[in-house]
Amino acid sequence: AGEGFDVNAAPFSAVQEAGVSKMPTIQVWRNGKKVGEVVGSDQAPVVLEKVNAMIHETTELQERHDVDVAQLRADLRSG
Repeated sequence: AGEGFDVNAAPFSAVQEAGVSKMPTIQVWRNGKKVGEVVGSDQAPVVLEKVNAMIHETTELQERHDVDVAQLRADLRSG
């Protein structure tokens, strides 16, 4: 399943190392390598579509069930 970190609480060196320069930034990592990224002020539905596409492009079919897109939508609405 997905993991993340709060750039406001993370050491600046970790934020720099991840290449985060704007908020929001959503990155998809696989085996220690960044395989996709959405940067900037895209609207939530666009971000969800892009993240979902990145996940489907970079994971095997049996791994996709680990991502709860409905929960992502709920989190974005409440955030």
